[in-house]
Amino acid sequence: MKLTTASEKYGIKHRVNCENEKPCEVDVVLITDVNSDNDNKKQVYISGALHGDEVIGPNVAYYFIEYILMSAKDKTIERLLSNMEIIVTPMTNAVGYYHKEREERLSNEA
Repeated sequence: MKLTTASEKYGIKHRVNCENEKPCEVDVVLITDVNSDNDNKKQVYISGALHGDEVIGPNVAYYFIEYILMSAKDKTIERLLSNMEIIVTPMTNAVGYYHKEREERLSNEA
């Protein structure tokens, strides 16, 4: 597993500032078998929540990550990770989630 951000991995800068007036970061979790010699891995993308009022999605995404990591020695999961890269963004609108609002708040909004 590797934890990175959308700005680090893809160069996508977030346009919303968090409470510290710095741009919020969107966490990206990459899960795969780094020891696999498979150069043709398929990718699957899981988004926990795009909208701030989708409250169950981030929890499901975090539990999914936990399940995969805790089951990494299971033969089925082991085979899955040797052939696939799982990319998870548990939450892309943390500010909207915090305020229980569907849309993002732009930097100049109160």
